[in-house]
Amino acid sequence: MGETVARLRATSGSGVTRPLEWRLERLADLRSALLDREQEIFDALAFDLGKPAPESLVTELGLVVAEIDHVRHHLAGWMRPTRVRVPLVQWPGRASVSREPLGIVLVVAPWNFPVYLTLMATVSALAAGNCVLAKPSELAPATSAALARLLGDGSAASGTAAVLGGPDVVHEVLEAGVDHVFFTGSTRIGRLVAEAAGRHLTPVTLELGGKCPAVVDESADLRIAARRIAWAKYVNAGQSCVAPDYVLVHRKVAPALVDELVLAVRSMYGSNPRHNDDYARLIDGSAHDRLTGLLAAHGGKLVLGGEHERGERYLAPTIVLDPAPSSALMSEEIFGPILPVVTVDDVERALGIVRSKPDPLAVYVFAERAEVVDVLRSRTRSGSFCVNAAMSQLGVDDLPFGGVGASGSGLSHGRWGFERFVQMRAMFSRRTWPDIALHTPPYSAARSWLVRRALGVPEGSSAARRRRR
Repeated sequence: MGETVARLRATSGSGVTRPLEWRLERLADLRSALLDREQEIFDALAFDLGKPAPESLVTELGLVVAEIDHVRHHLAGWMRPTRVRVPLVQWPGRASVSREPLGIVLVVAPWNFPVYLTLMATVSALAAGNCVLAKPSELAPATSAALARLLGDGSAASGTAAVLGGPDVVHEVLEAGVDHVFFTGSTRIGRLVAEAAGRHLTPVTLELGGKCPAVVDESADLRIAARRIAWAKYVNAGQSCVAPDYVLVHRKVAPALVDELVLAVRSMYGSNPRHNDDYARLIDGSAHDRLTGLLAAHGGKLVLGGEHERGERYLAPTIVLDPAPSSALMSEEIFGPILPVVTVDDVERALGIVRSKPDPLAVYVFAERAEVVDVLRSRTRSGSFCVNAAMSQLGVDDLPFGGVGASGSGLSHGRWGFERFVQMRAMFSRRTWPDIALHTPPYSAARSWLVRRALGVPEGSSAARRRRR
């Protein structure tokens, strides 16, 4: 552990990571390695999560390749210093803001989208001129091993390395010394990581979870809403922090929406998803037990699914209509293929339910009425807000991704990720001639008048009145 961190520290300290050319080469190398190992990665994801290769292409590898291409295209512009206006009293001087690498970034990634969530942050950190130490999840062992082979040993030729293991590894790395921690995972673990990093004064970016609502107004196109909600909910067997966690639907259209949701699920996964190769699996038996426990006392009506098989890590796409408000389904983040559908009488009731819970990563609204969209946008807080779409925001390169409040802090993706992994360093220089020093003693009335004019402070200010007294 210490040797790996030391190698990365030596690479970072040598200055080799600062030039644009090094960053572009590392990103190109990562892209090539990812494509060369495509089948190995697909096989690992199938082993760990039962993911079909087309789903892995769309939600994992494809997004990372697109991010690399976007970053490489724009990186030279992002790296340029920003000129800053110099006030008259500091003339003749020049000021700018440079974007400096932080050093070593520790990326702590979860198991649900292990390639995407490990490498997206890695891309941003490399673009910012940092070295990266990735800690993929021990719960996805095959994919973590593949990522370790992909990222290398921390040499100057790669600037990246991976460390395998459980939570204790994070503490060891923090003790060895890193400059930023990028954590994706649950709110509970995020608090522990932030607390451990705080003991070393190491800054942290947190991408957490929460109960992302989907609000369906009576004006919505129900067939489109159902298809988009169903895909976002059941891709990766619902194991996504930005999946719709529950649906709030106007009472007038609730029966029709439920029918459309059932049709959407069957059109994607058939009448028996257990035997459909396009439907993923739960990560392990513990996840199966937790999710079936949530179903045990939901207090609503089981509309679809509920079938499960622990040995196969299988839980069918499930819909529960109007679960009890006090049930665990409505109080805990589900993180699985169970979709509660709650009927409401109006948008105010939907707002009340959304605002009674911690701020989520995303709010999804399906409506054709602009006033409904405006009310929900202006009176909710979330990391992202999507209209007539679900999870589509992840595929837009220039949109920031991140949470607010309990769903996280800090941004990633595109330029936002680049800016997250740099230090905004204030730069100022001044010529030695002429040596104008209006602000230094000995003070005089003439100097004070000139300084006042340069700063734009009027004579009638309270400070001037005090002096006159």
